[in-house]
Amino acid sequence: MRTSYREISKIEYEVSVVGDDGDRGDTCIGILRLDQHGKWKCIHSYFPVQTHLKDTVENKDSMVECGRSLVEAWVKYDAQQRFDEKLKQIRETENKTKERFNKQQEDEQQEYWDSLWNLDMFDPFDGEP
Repeated sequence: MRTSYREISKIEYEVSVVGDDGDRGDTCIGILRLDQHGKWKCIHSYFPVQTHLKDTVENKDSMVECGRSLVEAWVKYDAQQRFDEKLKQIRETENKTKERFNKQQEDEQQEYWDSLWNLDMFDPFDGEP
């Protein structure tokens, strides 16, 4: 994975992540700006930066350092998204399995009660009047 920078203006650059071997293509992750004090910061990210990482993408001495910290925040966000998606799939599978099991239990219980109360099949006098 590589980081690329595209100049928007003299003080603003757009940061993109380029995947290796065509892996997911280019992903634009944010815009960096140079402030009047000579410090770089992320003014707009295209993903929600976690609260504890907000300080890491501000007040950097170089554009590259700020871009790398933004990429690190994006990598953590992307990993969390993949984890959440996988967890969601696992929970959906578990819920479907539980629903099938519960449906099977209900059917078996209903079949049992139906067999107890089916008077047409049970003759207490064994055919005698």
